[in-house]
Amino acid sequence: MINSMQRIRKNRLRELFKNISLVIFAILVLLIIIEISVRIFFPQQIVVFDESLFSPDEVLGHRHNSNVLSHINTGERTVVVKTDEFGHRVGNQTNEQSAFDILAVGDSFLAAIQVEYDDIMTSRLEKTLSEKLGFPVSITNAGVGAYDLNQYNLVIEREFKRKEYDYVILFFYMEDDFEETRVDSFPPVERMYPRLGFPSAFSKEEFKKKIVIPMNEFFERNSHFYKFLKNRSKLLLGRIGLTGYWFPPNFYKQRADSEIWGFNADFLMDIKDKCDSKGIGFLVVLIPTSYQVDQKQFYDYVRMFKIDEDKVDLDQPNKELKKRLDERGIQYVELLYKFREINQHEPLYGKIDTHFNPDGHKAAANIIEPVLLHDIQQLKSDPD
Repeated sequence: MINSMQRIRKNRLRELFKNISLVIFAILVLLIIIEISVRIFFPQQIVVFDESLFSPDEVLGHRHNSNVLSHINTGERTVVVKTDEFGHRVGNQTNEQSAFDILAVGDSFLAAIQVEYDDIMTSRLEKTLSEKLGFPVSITNAGVGAYDLNQYNLVIEREFKRKEYDYVILFFYMEDDFEETRVDSFPPVERMYPRLGFPSAFSKEEFKKKIVIPMNEFFERNSHFYKFLKNRSKLLLGRIGLTGYWFPPNFYKQRADSEIWGFNADFLMDIKDKCDSKGIGFLVVLIPTSYQVDQKQFYDYVRMFKIDEDKVDLDQPNKELKKRLDERGIQYVELLYKFREINQHEPLYGKIDTHFNPDGHKAAANIIEPVLLHDIQQLKSDPD
């Protein structure tokens, strides 16, 4: 009797295992069919990222590796990314001896691995300024993704020791470049993206770091179907906290009287003082977020993060920072309002990757150019 019951139990377990295996197999076959179908009928831009672009740095935390030649796709197009011996992004052409050297510092908007080198705003400026001024102008692109104001300051200090410059452009991103403390160095970052592993603590953030983010990176690089679903599920993913998008507190009206505006203006003033002491021109370019420029994107954020529109002012960071910059006599270029006008008939940001597209870089260069032309002519005519 007992042996009979054991045989029945074993047969049931065997049958259950067989059924589960068939279901798993059927699901895998279905997913493969869907993946193939999406690749044929709805092909997606698969993310292609090269970790070798970055290397640890004991002062900056991370930097671009030297002499990189790679193909990268952040979701918009495949781009050739090349760096020189100092990790600066460069093109294929070797510049002639420059008569005016500009250092550009910034984050991923300046590194611009979403577009080809010749399309970057600084590359465009280098070309048009040289043509209009009648002498070669060189712009060193020292932009690196995930940098902030502290790192811009450290990059400037490092570059000043390496080379003599005539001018510095600091690209300040209005979403996350605002600092609350000053830092003299950052711990080296071994990897820009975490590896898949077991969470060390039972928390949502640890689960995202060890499971969600690594799996997301894998599927973004390998599955058209995953990209297809993700691109159509931004609202849902945002509501459950499984997205890279966020809405900074600096846009809330309650932060209007925050000390953060003055703190960052003082930080920029200290950088300007360094430039002034060397007779170097200094310009801050305010980079707007995509949702500041595109009203439709802002409404997506309203729904995604359940934002009370009456408590938000999308122009607040720009207005408050500019007020402090004016008080300190710091020259700046504001892109926001002209970008809003242009964006009504010509998108300036990527559809998947919300950095500038080639038209965004072109628009930025056109807005910045008159200021640089004036400053360079003035510096050249009055070198003292």
